[in-house]
Amino acid sequence: MEVHNLKFPRFPDNPGVRAAVVLTERSPDMPAPHPAEFRRRAVELARRREKPVAELAKSLGISESCLRNWMSQADVEEGHREGLTGAEREELRVLRRQVRVLEMEKEILVKAAAFFAQQNVLPPR
Repeated sequence: MEVHNLKFPRFPDNPGVRAAVVLTERSPDMPAPHPAEFRRRAVELARRREKPVAELAKSLGISESCLRNWMSQADVEEGHREGLTGAEREELRVLRRQVRVLEMEKEILVKAAAFFAQQNVLPPR
């Protein structure tokens, strides 16, 4: 596995803050995700138990652990097992992102309020 050494640029006025780096390309070591229909069909074949899971996974070109994970997630989606469904997982991801943004906004407002309180920007009566 190739390790990328990324240099994070620093802001000139605040050397402690690093700029965010957004990587849009997929790593060459990371395979593209399999289509949902492929995953669904693989789980169906595994549940038939005509072949051992390891053999089936090898014939499909995926790892045994990958196929077992798909089977577990399918059980959750179908309600046979406890856990988060894909929709719940996505909702949780979105909500966590919203919480992070709101916490940052709150922190900015608290600092701004403290700054303006020190400056005494209100005109005299």
